[in-house]
Amino acid sequence: MKILTLLTAIAIAPIALAHPDHFPPEHPDHPSDHPEHPSDHPEHPAKKAEVSADAAAKAILEKVSEKYKKATGIKETITVSLPAMMGGDDEKLIIELLVGDTVGSLELKDEITATWLDGNFYFEFADVEDKFVKTKASSFFEGLSSVGEGGAIPGLTTVALRESDELNVWVSTFTMGMPGGATILGVTEGKDADGASVDVINCKTMMGTLDITVSKESVLTGGVLTIEQPGMPSMEITTSSDVEFLKIAPKVTFDAGDREAVASPDDLMGIEEDEGPEEKDLTGKVAPDFTLARMDGSGDVTLSSLKGKVVVLDFWATWCPPCREGLPFLNEFDAWAEKEGVEVTVFAVNVWERGESADVLNKVKKFWADKKFTTAVLMGSADSKLTENYGINGIPTTVIIGTDGSIANQHSGFVGGEAMLKDLKEAVAKALGK
Repeated sequence: MKILTLLTAIAIAPIALAHPDHFPPEHPDHPSDHPEHPSDHPEHPAKKAEVSADAAAKAILEKVSEKYKKATGIKETITVSLPAMMGGDDEKLIIELLVGDTVGSLELKDEITATWLDGNFYFEFADVEDKFVKTKASSFFEGLSSVGEGGAIPGLTTVALRESDELNVWVSTFTMGMPGGATILGVTEGKDADGASVDVINCKTMMGTLDITVSKESVLTGGVLTIEQPGMPSMEITTSSDVEFLKIAPKVTFDAGDREAVASPDDLMGIEEDEGPEEKDLTGKVAPDFTLARMDGSGDVTLSSLKGKVVVLDFWATWCPPCREGLPFLNEFDAWAEKEGVEVTVFAVNVWERGESADVLNKVKKFWADKKFTTAVLMGSADSKLTENYGINGIPTTVIIGTDGSIANQHSGFVGGEAMLKDLKEAVAKALGK
């Protein structure tokens, strides 16, 4: 997976990692206070028979595209509002976009910066201070697409509207990389937050709905991505856009300094895709031993000393979106096991963090405190052989170790919270012989 998919998945992880086998109803209800679906339009009205859904949507977006292409430059601030997860606080991402005919820049503060200048595309990751990506790109959209696999980057839509003529390309950018894209259902009338009339392009996605709002002045104003999955609470990710049309061509600069230029985001992060450990099936084999420090400073843990107990190891990293989604449920399982008196020891094993050990420790501590998790954490990033010994080539990976010290179950990926809780309970029960 390209690094920018990971970064932007901070915003859309609940979408990208929901169970792909679940398909929502075509017209889930929208709350009455939904800004793009006012209470007097609770459902999608039937479109005119003589105009197809695609044609109606294309007519609206073509006007937007035409207006955006005529502009000397565009300055846009995009706000992505994320729902509170597991009792936490709502979060917002602010993206600043500047685009002209021959230059472009996009910044997600403290996360990423992308720049297009003189036919070159530059990409920077805030946590990597000694390298940057440099590639040739005939357009800003081409450069952004090269690191935002599947359109997985907020802010790509305006660039696509300026540089592409394809309806499917425009709509796909609204989903920010969601598997399966979006199918247009029709166009309805709505009201924005100020009561002004807007056109709402209603779409169905693999995991819910997408509503795209366009002002009567042919300016994109935002959208709502709704997630409706069995066994999970409904979620909305809203995007609002503040667009300014520039009369003077924007100026964009880039300073390489003494940093090294690399060819791809994988090189930027030091990921050697073809040389990573081969995934192994270790079920039934003795779990590789290790000694790791506890995050809280209370001492080391040696796995072999826990023989006779059932142990759950969940390998994760702070930058990993599917890990972020799974950890609240690991924490919930741990609390449930303690309350119910289930004889199991649970560790969240932190791996693949970049930086000095002290910096990594502080980053993990802050992340754990912010999330108010109570599950014990083991620091494994400094052990280069740890994930290789367990045959892990992707995270999250959960390993269940039986009382005899052998691996009873090993699973990679996150398929949904309820499924994760169910699988953990069943696997642990089986390991306990119950």
